[in-house]
Amino acid sequence: MTFIENSAAYIKGWLSKLKEDKTFLLKAASQAQKAADFIINIKAEQKPEPEAVIEASESE
Repeated sequence: MTFIENSAAYIKGWLSKLKEDKTFLLKAASQAQKAADFIINIKAEQKPEPEAVIEASESE
């Protein structure tokens, strides 16, 4: 299967799903937003608080 044929098949699959379920795109967007929020939350939790960085540098 060529790149073009593979891409066409991929798009055809999405179009088929969108025609079957009119709410599919909204559901997919909602799940994508939840995933993005989850990743952002993890990154935010891993960042040290600015005060902790200042305190650590002062004790050196």
